[in-house]
Order: sequence, then C-alpha cells, then structure tokens
Amino acid sequence: MISHFINEPDHWRARAEEARMLANQMNDSESGDAMLRIAEDYERHAKRAEDRIVAQREPRERRRVVAPRPNGGSVPRPKIVTCQRTLQPPKQPAHEGRN
Repeated sequence: MISHFINEPDHWRARAEEARMLANQMNDSESGDAMLRIAEDYERHAKRAEDRIVAQREPRERRRVVAPRPNGGSVPRPKIVTCQRTLQPPKQPAHEGRN
C-alpha cells in the first residue's frame, strides 16, 4: 500500500505547528484565533490518522462481528441496532375555560 500524507500523523502535526507559528506572528487577534482553530483541526486530523494506523494493525478477527453458523463455521455479520420506541404525536395543550 502506498503511503499518503493523509495517513501520516507527523504531517498533520507539522501543519498544526506551522499554523500556531503563524498565529503568533499575526497582529489581528481574530486572524490569530482563526489560525489557532486551524491548528486544533490539524491536531484532530493527526489523531484520526493515528487511529487508522492502530486499526490496521489489529487482527482482523478483533475488528469484525462474527456470528456462529449452524454448521460450526462463521461469517462476518454486521451489528444491527433496532429502535423499540414508537413515536407519538405531540400532545395538544389543554385550554382552560373551554368545554
């Protein structure tokens, strides 16, 4: 698999540091604040890249939900979540003094 900067935490951390340096050089506080928010976004990208790396290293069996088959084998089965709640229409407010 070809490595891409999107999957490299160091790339995103370098961008975050660059954004913080630019923020410190700015005279306009709004622009500096915007650059600091951009730096925080880059840090989040770095964390997500790290999470992707960890997920790729985990054994495949730990990442899949496996359901037993009647013949003893197993196949991956997606986790299904159902909602038991039924929606009710909103109650109309009771008007006092009316019959």
